[in-house]
Amino acid sequence: KTSLGVLSLLLITSCGAVNDPSSDADAVINELTGRAIDGPMKNARCYVDLNNNDSEDSNEPTGMTDDNGYYKIDLGSIALSDNMNVYCQGGTDIDTNEQLDDLVLAAKVPENFDIKNNVLQNNPLTTLLSAVDTANEKTQLLTQLGLDSVDANTLLTTDYYEKSSDTTIPSANKLQAQTVVKQFLQLSQTMLDMQKML
Repeated sequence: KTSLGVLSLLLITSCGAVNDPSSDADAVINELTGRAIDGPMKNARCYVDLNNNDSEDSNEPTGMTDDNGYYKIDLGSIALSDNMNVYCQGGTDIDTNEQLDDLVLAAKVPENFDIKNNVLQNNPLTTLLSAVDTANEKTQLLTQLGLDSVDANTLLTTDYYEKSSDTTIPSANKLQAQTVVKQFLQLSQTMLDMQKML
């Protein structure tokens, strides 16, 4: 009986270790975090365009934005690579409460994107940048928009919307963020106006 009791105790203990969430602490989570912003877009559908055909296919990982425009996409065994496009479509702008079903916000994954620590930004400026290929073209585009002090890769990983109202950062950084947000709101209106014409 004693040996049976010991065996039972060992079985229960080992089973507990298998089911203990802390034993999964080393499990690798391959999850892309991003934010869709016109104003922050809630209930937008986002997907990773694996085959670069600018449309969502059944095998492509997807996610929905929360009430603050953030999304998480479980990539499973897929390796996220540079220049992979991530699209977010539709949703409600929480600043205006406007439903924008036809709005598509794109972001091209930048070089050295850190999936564990970076948040990919999908906004009208990143959408425009996703349409050009080279770093030189992106720099020229930002210069034409009056954003020559902003780096394209930084734009893809920095939440300028959040920074534009941050009272704890230096005033020069806040002003730069406000300039970026003003520019992407103007671009957003242009994009929506063009869609109405189509």
